Amino acid sequence: MELDNLHTEKLKVEHRRHELAISAASIGVWDWFVDSEVVYFSQIWKAQIGFLEEELENSFSTWIDHLHPDESDEIQKNVSDYLENPIGKYVNEFRFRHKDGSYIWVEAKAEVIKDEKGKVIRLFGAHTDITKRKEAEQEIKKLNTSLEQLVSARTKEL
Repeated sequence: MELDNLHTEKLKVEHRRHELAISAASIGVWDWFVDSEVVYFSQIWKAQIGFLEEELENSFSTWIDHLHPDESDEIQKNVSDYLENPIGKYVNEFRFRHKDGSYIWVEAKAEVIKDEKGKVIRLFGAHTDITKRKEAEQEIKKLNTSLEQLVSARTKEL
């Protein structure tokens, strides 16, 4: 019995370490049971888009409703394609609607969980807010374009 208690205590400590690491990294965790609408969204996942725990339903439609309309069909197809042939990790970047109506950029990474027959039953993953990185990339593109135009104009002058 003492060995069971020791094992349980070690599991609790390990679980707490994982929670702290996820919190420190601001990673939003989700767990989708693919044969249903049921999805678990962590408190951090909801906070990334400005919501409190109780303000968003844990359902697949919640995720779909927050996808940017210009990307929604493509992102849903990407997920569907991955579930049909789940090789490696699912990785994608897309815009996601914040509570205030703005959009943040999210990087989603996930892996499937299969049953004993090899059927995909869950997709477990994480969202990371990459908005600052995407904004920096866009600024670099603008600067590069401006620089190319200046060089082209200067070359013509010479």
